[in-house]
Amino acid sequence: MRPAAVLLLACAAHAHCTERPALRRASSRTLRCAHTPRCVQQHAIASLGDGARSLLPTRSAVQLADAAWRAGVPIALLVACNAAAAVALRACGSSFSPAIASLLALTVAMCAVEAVRPAMAERVHDLFKPGCALLTRWLPAFYMPGLVALARTRPAMSGAELLAYCAFCVGSLVANAAISVGLMRALAPRAPRALEIAPPSAAPAPARAAPRLLAARLGVLAALCVAAAACAPPAAGARSACTQGALLCSTLLGLALGEALPPRARAWLPPIVTATAFTSLALAAAAALYGAHGAREVVAARYAAGAGRALGSLLAPTVASFAFALFSQRKQIARSFGQLVGAICVSSCAGLAGSAICARALGMSAMATAALLPRSITTPLALEAAALLGADAELVLLGVCVTGLSTVPLGRPAMLACGVRDPAERGVALGCAGNGGSTLALAQDGAALPFSVIAMVLNGALTVVLLSVPWVQRLLLS
Repeated sequence: MRPAAVLLLACAAHAHCTERPALRRASSRTLRCAHTPRCVQQHAIASLGDGARSLLPTRSAVQLADAAWRAGVPIALLVACNAAAAVALRACGSSFSPAIASLLALTVAMCAVEAVRPAMAERVHDLFKPGCALLTRWLPAFYMPGLVALARTRPAMSGAELLAYCAFCVGSLVANAAISVGLMRALAPRAPRALEIAPPSAAPAPARAAPRLLAARLGVLAALCVAAAACAPPAAGARSACTQGALLCSTLLGLALGEALPPRARAWLPPIVTATAFTSLALAAAAALYGAHGAREVVAARYAAGAGRALGSLLAPTVASFAFALFSQRKQIARSFGQLVGAICVSSCAGLAGSAICARALGMSAMATAALLPRSITTPLALEAAALLGADAELVLLGVCVTGLSTVPLGRPAMLACGVRDPAERGVALGCAGNGGSTLALAQDGAALPFSVIAMVLNGALTVVLLSVPWVQRLLLS
């Protein structure tokens, strides 16, 4: 398995043990068996010195291995499923996203198994639950390679045009979300259903001790990697390996520190921001360590091919894991399926038409208008739409990233502040408007996340289909 996956499994096992301190007691309890008299047990434990007792096997080691196994098996299966989908799509000559194909295939498979053997479907769901929770928790780190690559792009626009382009992305995010909420309410059944209208599930506040302890240990590991890289000979491959390890630990360290922030601070300073800041500082430090001219570009390129590639490889299995979130909310989705499909389709069409009209009214260039149209869909589909429109790929990626990153701090707090209490409305609004950023914004909102995934997939597929029609292209870009 890739180094990033191994490190994440270690972090998951660490969190599992630190969040359950009762399981970390010394395993002197192993001496207390039913066949040993209590007086003999007490005498044996008391006769052990502190050093000898520390050498006894502890339950924390057992829990560590158990947590790593329970998370590692589902992740390996998700990686294999995504690889199989990629091979199948390549054999068919299709450029469709393997991650979304895996998501759809797993959802259909789970529903089919549930229709035949409900108990088996629940067992499969329980099997994948630890791995899905781990991937969802570390999801912001998997976007880091794209953000680092984005910082190296230089769109062919002036500073004022670039600022107007980014402002348009943020403004259209708010407008699209408002349109989607209005459509959901307009298409809602006249008699409200208790299962569809639920109070917002607050993001669980993790214990502060566990993220801080994890961050401290990641910091020590990053420091050791930096020291090893500084001492290694420049010509040896050890320096490059230690540098990549330090960069990987820095990304995870920033994410862990972001999770350790108080809830109010975390709402406006999400973990992806702290992870981005730590990764940028680590890249600058690595460039200073090499000390050559243009070292920052070299280090960034090596990060993209090393630690960044390892992290990015886990993004597709994470998207596929959302199939189990959809399965867990299948009854609510089935009850409001017509409402969901209608709102998403109309919102997608309105978003394309509104973007083209507003961009033209604001006097934006044809290149910027074409790049703005696919900003609300995920990166693989946005690049496919860019090829259909002949748009600048770097500008399209910039629009997608600005839209997604704006969704993370603004999405859920803004929805709750505006009184949007229905999880279906929150999920569809952010899924249609905020591309992959909606999954980051709603990662801890278990009630709204499945609706966001449905909206993200349907909106992306419909947008690509519409932009592949020649007369639609002429209508939007003329």
